[in-house]
Amino acid sequence: MLVPRDLNKCAVGQCKYVFVTAPDGGIINDPILLRLDENHFWISVADSDVLLWVMGVACNSGLDVTIDEPDIGPLQIQGPKSKEVVVDLFGESALEIPYYYLREYELGGLDVIVSRTGYTAELGFEIYVRDAGRNGVKVWEIVLEAGKPHGLTVIGPCLWGALFSSACKSARCARRTRFLAPHTGRAPSRNRRRRPSGSRSHV
Repeated sequence: MLVPRDLNKCAVGQCKYVFVTAPDGGIINDPILLRLDENHFWISVADSDVLLWVMGVACNSGLDVTIDEPDIGPLQIQGPKSKEVVVDLFGESALEIPYYYLREYELGGLDVIVSRTGYTAELGFEIYVRDAGRNGVKVWEIVLEAGKPHGLTVIGPCLWGALFSSACKSARCARRTRFLAPHTGRAPSRNRRRRPSGSRSHV
């Protein structure tokens, strides 16, 4: 109803790359979906406001669902040395997280979720900070400190977008937006950047 993928095949603790689609088949957003529990999902959206769309879909679905926007801050650690940083933060068990799965951890006394996801075509992880308005800065500082011995560098969405674009060209893929009607195969040029409010680090 919201995404065309069969989420019955998404296990608890698993993540999926999904398309939020319009009735005409165009793509509204391409978020990462995280299944935290049997009936508890997070959608980590790209660069548009999907909340109102999801609320509209839920309202007309006839289903008993609650839609809200939790205070979660995503922080990405991407790059060849990301595993060293993650091990320093969470221990060797973090390397056992399968691709597109998640695990819950504690960092500096704070509850976080770590997923083996990312858009840079590099080895990478994402840290989801709960109560980000209160805890985000603390987690940020902990991660930066852990990354110093490994040459961790904070990068902005423009460089991150360049990494994604390079990966996309290598894979000969293309991103589509809701401006692309499925029967035309054409879309206006548009710089799309996932999660502008999140933070990205590259090592």
